[in-house]
Amino acid sequence: MSRIGKKPVPILDGVKVVLDGRKIVVDGPKGKLEWEHRPEVAVEVDTAAQVVRVTAIREDRFSRAYHGHKKKI
Repeated sequence: MSRIGKKPVPILDGVKVVLDGRKIVVDGPKGKLEWEHRPEVAVEVDTAAQVVRVTAIREDRFSRAYHGHKKKI
């Protein structure tokens, strides 16, 4: 299974990421994207490191699935 959820998403030069509650706005040279993330995950924008981090709020099945975690055995 994928462990993609553990990797931070890099913010490229010229791209602006704004987090307002569950709403995420990404604005860059190729356009603008807005969406609301699932309540099972938490999103953090680290402007100093230029990355976006997504973490599961709980360790239940749905939180892990939306985060991209490997199934616990």
